[in-house]
Parts: sequence; C-alpha cells; structure tokens
Amino acid sequence: MFRYEAPNPYNNEGSFFSFLSSNSVSSSQSIGKLVLPAQWREPQNIGEMTLNQFAHANGLLIQGGYVGTHDSAILDTIELKPKAESNTPLRNQHFIIKFNGNGMFYQDALRNFAHDANKLNVTVIGFNYRGVGNSKKTPETFQDLVTDGIAQVQRLLDSGVDSKKITVDGLSLGGGVATMVASHFHKIGKPVYLWNDRSFASISKAAAGVVAPEIDNIFGETLATSFEYTSWSLMKPAGWDVNVAKAYNAIPDEYKNHMYVAKKSARSYGDGVIAHRASLHEGVKQEEKKKGIRTGHKVYAQNGFFGGGHNMSRSDLVSAENTSLTGQDQFENFIRNHRP
Repeated sequence: MFRYEAPNPYNNEGSFFSFLSSNSVSSSQSIGKLVLPAQWREPQNIGEMTLNQFAHANGLLIQGGYVGTHDSAILDTIELKPKAESNTPLRNQHFIIKFNGNGMFYQDALRNFAHDANKLNVTVIGFNYRGVGNSKKTPETFQDLVTDGIAQVQRLLDSGVDSKKITVDGLSLGGGVATMVASHFHKIGKPVYLWNDRSFASISKAAAGVVAPEIDNIFGETLATSFEYTSWSLMKPAGWDVNVAKAYNAIPDEYKNHMYVAKKSARSYGDGVIAHRASLHEGVKQEEKKKGIRTGHKVYAQNGFFGGGHNMSRSDLVSAENTSLTGQDQFENFIRNHRP
C-alpha cells in the first residue's frame, strides 16, 4: 500500500475560489452534493482476496493506497500495472489517470481500467474524489476536485515520471476536472495529455441543459440562456462553476482530444444527459474553426437502452468519422499517437 502527501500546488496564493466565506461553506457543500451525487453513495470495499483474484485473472499488479492533499483531503486510490511493465524503468512507463463521472466510484470501472492497462500497456490509476466512497473531506468548491486531480499527477511527477508520459482521462464531470488539471500543469511547464470524454463547456451550461429542452429555435435558445444565467448566479458565488471551454482552448492542440455524442437524429439517440449546446464541443468549436484545427471526435449512440450515449461504454459508441471504429478505438488511437 502506498501513501503520498501532495504539496500546496498554489504557491500559497490560494485557489481562485478562496474568496468563499465561512457563511457560504454550508450552501457550497449542498450544491456540491448536487454536482457530485456520488457523495450520497455508501462506500464500497473490495476484499483483498477478490482483488488478488482479479489481478491474477487479468495479468496485473494491483496496489491500493492513499493520496493526501495540502488541505487535508485523503483520496482512496488504486493502481493497475501490467506485469510486463513492472520490469520497465519508471522513466519509460506510461500512465493514465482516470477522472470519474459525477455518480461514479473507481470501483465501478475496474474492468475498464484492466482492459485499458493491458490493451495499451500502461499503468492505470483510479481514485475517488474527496467526500466520495472511502475518500475523506467534503468538497466545498469545484476547485477542490481539481486539487484532488493535481495531487494524483504530482505523485507521479515526484516519483520521477515524465509529465509527457501522463494522460488524464475524464468522463463527464471528470472531463471538466481533468481539463482544469491539465491546464494547471501546462501553465507550470509540466505538460500532460488530456482526453475529455462527453463533458461540458461549463457546469452552469450543463445544469441549464438538463432543465431546458433541446429545441433548435429561438425559443429554445432563449430558454437555455435564461436557465444558464440562473444556474450561473447560484453556482458561481458558491464556487461550483468553471469555464472548462476556456481552459481547454488554452491547452496546445497536440496535447488534447475530446469526444462528444452527435445530436439526436435518425442515426444517434444523442447524449441524453448533457444538452448538445452545453457540450464542450459546442464551447470550443468556434475557436478551433478560427485556428483551422479539430480536436473533437463525434460518435453516434445507436442503442437507445440508456436513453442516449452519455452513460454508454466507449466500446458501444460508433465513430462518425469511420463507422468501423468505436469510441474506445478513438481513445486508444489518441494514446498510441503520442507514444514514441
């Protein structure tokens, strides 16, 4: 079992949400439980025997541990390493850090982690945000989740891992968190790679999209704008809104990709959770058009069982660029393309 204590990543300047007063902490925590409902779930414990059997069946070395942050959060963390990788010098190893969606535990995705570890010959790291599962301390702002992610990356850097051998891979809410984490490390000259999967341009846009129907006319736009302002006015003062699209745009093109579900049509059931107008893709496409680049991968959700593609596995999503490929194939290609 490993233990690691992360340093303060903000150089004693505080985060950009440090203005919160003690009077607003309670309301911020309440909003946080809406943004991160996994906090309501009962913790899950995987027995040592079960974990050892899983590791043996998948040819992996699995190690659990705890990562501490500078503000006293404790993060339940797991590391899945292909056995062949254990003989490779650490400086030559590659890592993927997984950032969960808002209702997830890392325990929910261990089979997917094992698949990625073996298929891509990488070490996969999963963790639960503070306040989720066996991780400690209630999150008060979105930045707290970013701090958690920064600590996970910093543990690898302090072990001697090259930042360019680290990919942060986030789904939905996790995509937003991973984007802000990647942005942080690019700003300090430690670039990491980013895969943002089915996420949003901002939390307030995502919240508005849940309430406002996906109507492609002036009424739908007006309704969405109204709800977006309302959600922003609640979330921003509480520290739970963030401009993910702006941070994504600032990351160099060669270090990032994102995936989004095509709008609802005869070919796709749509995302089903994040309204298309609230998606990260919609938030960055104009800027990318100006630059003459495209970092997004459109996929179709062709199975209506889940009500849309948001909660489908990547393997069940079909690439719009090449229908013989899946969303998982697109992710794997991204990982391979930035490896020597």
